[in-house]
Amino acid sequence: ILPRLSELLGDEQRPGEQSSAATFALKTLEVLSDQHQLKDEFRASGLLDYLAGVVCNDAQRLHAAAGGLRNPDAAVVVRSMMPCLHILEKVTFLNEANATYLVNTSPCANVVKALLDVLAVCDGADISVKMEAGDGCSGRDARSDADTDSCDELTSRVIMSVCLRVLVNLTNDQPVGCALVASDSAAADAGDVQPDTARTSDGGHSD
Repeated sequence: ILPRLSELLGDEQRPGEQSSAATFALKTLEVLSDQHQLKDEFRASGLLDYLAGVVCNDAQRLHAAAGGLRNPDAAVVVRSMMPCLHILEKVTFLNEANATYLVNTSPCANVVKALLDVLAVCDGADISVKMEAGDGCSGRDARSDADTDSCDELTSRVIMSVCLRVLVNLTNDQPVGCALVASDSAAADAGDVQPDTARTSDGGHSD
């Protein structure tokens, strides 16, 4: 099923438009990414490359946008990026092979810098990005930031938290990942947000 979903993602230039085949594929992948036995297939099917590419492109757009998250087009970028971040977080949790691939394989290794760029954009930007139903906002993150299940808005703090959790996976017992973070000056000002480390064994997070 993963190769077929990979084909659906490749059919569209941008995965962020609601009700598209690519959006359906991303939602399906987020569910499948919880399955330990499928995590290696994300790498073999080229999905890691795709997801890392989307995150890198969207981070570049967000970093270059005047006003950062305050830019009117920021919501479109965040809608595209967040589902990919959630999937990357799950498939790299307790999967050293996927984490190693991402930090050692060009251009996937650029995802570390992309995450640091997103942190830099979000740091100090105490604002919310308007979202639409199903746009990569999980109830888990909404509840961790505010005591609600609503996904109408996604705060900069939640975006930072997800980025940090992916970075934790990419630097845990990963000397190359650690070196990439250390070499980027943005790491020094990444903010004080701490990732939610209360995770279940399948890569999810406890409420």
